[in-house]
Amino acid sequence: DSPAASIDAFMFDFGNEDNPGHRRWLLFPPFRGLGYGWFDGGPGGEFENLTASCVITFWGYSTQEQEQAARTEKPIAYPPPGAFPVALASITNLVKDFRVPWSISWQGASFDNATLTLTDANTTQPIPLERPLTPLNDNVGATAAGWLPQPLAVLGDRWSVRIEGVALDGAPQPPIVYDVAFVDCGLANLFD
Repeated sequence: DSPAASIDAFMFDFGNEDNPGHRRWLLFPPFRGLGYGWFDGGPGGEFENLTASCVITFWGYSTQEQEQAARTEKPIAYPPPGAFPVALASITNLVKDFRVPWSISWQGASFDNATLTLTDANTTQPIPLERPLTPLNDNVGATAAGWLPQPLAVLGDRWSVRIEGVALDGAPQPPIVYDVAFVDCGLANLFD
């Protein structure tokens, strides 16, 4: 356990796979402040070998004008477009393999009528989904949707995302299209 590993845990959001709220707070641009704490009880004493972490976001917007000013021009995806460490796409050294849920957020967007196509960019074959694109609760960060690919990504995979039917402030938007290429960044297995 380390401070860095606990941030990874917030991004993976164990236990919140259907609505990764911790990740959504961390990736919410209007918040100009983030507090993070990590505790290691170490050996001996009352808190022997206990670790804990917490995160708090603050200094966000409070008025509709501030919300509009804080909007991003494009949605924020996780994993993001481009190269992404394969070690962060899934965790295979736990009792049960954990596939990191994917998400996309965009303040003011509606994903209610959105559809997702996920394909292998190398073969053009569809990637099966364990959970389809689903709008997430609006009580955390920006408006968002999430999905869970069924297979584990492996080094060299390149997956294409296409989301259609998104509206921003009621206006239809062009399809959101991007690729994620799974690369080796020399990261060790997480949570060993």
